[in-house]
Amino acid sequence: ATTVPALYAGFVVVCALIWSRGRVWPLIALIVGAAALGAFKPVYYPLMIGPLGSVQFDRIGLFAPLACLILAAVIMARHDTRWLRWPLMASLVLFTLAGVGLSPATVKPLLPATARDVLRDVRETGVYSDLLGPRALGGIDLSRANLYRAATVAGHFRAPEYACLKTQIGAARVLSVGVDAMIAPANGIAALDGYHNLYPLSYHRAFRPIIAAKLATAPDLAAYYDDWGNRVYSFADRATDVAPDYVAAARLGAKYVISDRMIAGLDDATPACATDLRLYKLTAG
Repeated sequence: ATTVPALYAGFVVVCALIWSRGRVWPLIALIVGAAALGAFKPVYYPLMIGPLGSVQFDRIGLFAPLACLILAAVIMARHDTRWLRWPLMASLVLFTLAGVGLSPATVKPLLPATARDVLRDVRETGVYSDLLGPRALGGIDLSRANLYRAATVAGHFRAPEYACLKTQIGAARVLSVGVDAMIAPANGIAALDGYHNLYPLSYHRAFRPIIAAKLATAPDLAAYYDDWGNRVYSFADRATDVAPDYVAAARLGAKYVISDRMIAGLDDATPACATDLRLYKLTAG
């Protein structure tokens, strides 16, 4: 999300180097630096020790769009560069599209579950050709419905679908499997999991048994969950096929599971109005 927009802004940066020279170096440094912090995070992050390890330096890239717009304005203000206005505007349009949708964040929902594991393996092995292999790109769903879900806000939050599920769920709490855990709360459904800035550490620890088996198979994911507390998920989008502990979820308060896949061993409670999601009822066991 940082690197791609910065690449689209490359035309603006080159123009600035040619026509404005040293006067815009701070802006150029911010754009290029933001791209570098995003692209090379796997290289420098292991070197971060102590409190530095909890700082997301790649988020400096959030300032890059403002810097790019200011840089373009400085260039277009020069009288001898009026012919550059349309190329600059085209570059800024691509830059904006990269930030709002045409970026890796859009592509990710279309990729197979193994793609995340391939990226991790490539970081360790350096075999970049694997990024174009079947584990990374095989089985991409380019159907109209899937593209709509991946590239639009309405498609992501699926309000009609969740309204249908809520007729069965009522005021009960749910666990999401294979879908964004924050979609349920956004549609007025109480959830066991989610992405939160502040919640009790005791709850973070109480949730862990639900995904303990999965974390045991993926040390990097275990460190991610234990050391960075915002995301309390079932992590069912990962390639390692280890189901959550549904009994533990029921004991913590979940009454239903919302899933994008069939789940064996659970009671199907999907209402007839549902189309592409499934609803399962849990028991404490």
